[in-house]
Amino acid sequence: MKKAVVFLFVCLLVFSLISCGKEPVGGLPAADAVLPAEEALEAAKKEDVAVVEDLRCTSGKELLDAFYAKVEKKEPASVVCAVFRTLNKERVTAELYETEKRNYPQTWFYRLAFDGESFTVTTRLSTQPTAGKAETYRYLLRMTGEMPSTAIYSSYDHYVLVDDPEATWEKIIAGYVSSRLDTPQYRHLAVYTTYAD
Repeated sequence: MKKAVVFLFVCLLVFSLISCGKEPVGGLPAADAVLPAEEALEAAKKEDVAVVEDLRCTSGKELLDAFYAKVEKKEPASVVCAVFRTLNKERVTAELYETEKRNYPQTWFYRLAFDGESFTVTTRLSTQPTAGKAETYRYLLRMTGEMPSTAIYSSYDHYVLVDDPEATWEKIIAGYVSSRLDTPQYRHLAVYTTYAD
């Protein structure tokens, strides 16, 4: 019995030493930790992360702007974005709210790396231990514009990964809402989406 306890203690000690020596990917503990959405959000705000809360940037916008400036110069760079989402009861149907409310709030982390030619992104929900499969895109486009007068917001500012440099936000949205088969569909991922009043 004594040998079993000593063996268990040694195993736990070795495991803890290995765990302590493992540096988080990108050196950002918040982006690697398994945390509830609110805790992940607060941790992200204390680190070098571009943070969006319910479609509004609340910290780190300068990090994304610096990343984009390097991209325009074809310099390798990386950035982490955190997107916090809630489900607004007033903006969805009662049925959808009841179905989805247990899944919110959410904090998603996007790790974006540019090698000078293309972009690789991994996405992870803060409550999950691992990220999804890495995806590669050819372009990162900054899409800005005015919203229709009937919209809740007046303007938008998006950083969107695409494979087609001719993509625009309007074309992407048109692909979603059109019932026509000849309307182009754009493979894309919006890694940073904000709106202004």
